[in-house]
Formats: sequence, structure tokens, C-alpha cells
Amino acid sequence: MRGTRWLLIGIIALALTNFILVRYVDVGEGRHLSGQIVTAGEVKQAAARTALFGLPLIGFLLGTLISLLPYRKLPYRKKYLRFSLVLVLVLQTIMLLLALRNLLLW
Repeated sequence: MRGTRWLLIGIIALALTNFILVRYVDVGEGRHLSGQIVTAGEVKQAAARTALFGLPLIGFLLGTLISLLPYRKLPYRKKYLRFSLVLVLVLQTIMLLLALRNLLLW
């Protein structure tokens, strides 16, 4: 349980950092799959929603699959939370590294 608390603190810190960095990354305009132009503000809003909601959702969905793998003979319920939190932490870290790369190289 102690490790879970540190994972949650790390995830919250990374999510807030990503949320703040999204405001400073120059993304420019983009396009929908339908070809419509998307403004930079809309792209930043989508990135902020991804940092706060999308990445945790993806992490928990992938955690359901990865928890099916045998690991230390732990029951599924114990593995699920741990694996899901680690996946969310990894995804948040990747998003942070990409944001820092964009800030430093642009």
C-alpha cells in the first residue's frame, strides 16, 4: 500500500506538470481526419484533456490485460491496481518527455 501511495503522488505530479506545460508548448494549427482546420487553442485543450483523463484511462484499460499475466502468484485484484498505476506513470512520463522535447527544440 505504501508503494501505491508514491505511485499516485508521482502520477498526480506528472499530470499537473503536463497540464501546465501544455500551455507553453507551441503546437500550431492542425487538422481533423475530415480535413477541417483545428486551432492551436483546440489542440492545447485536447492535450490537456489527454494528460488529465486520457492517459489514466488508457493505463487502466491496458492494466486489465497485463494483469492477466502471472506475476508472483498474486491475485488479479492486487496486480491490477499496481500494473495500472505503473502504466499511467509511464504514459505520463512519456508525455512529459515529449513536451520538454518540443519546448527545448522549438
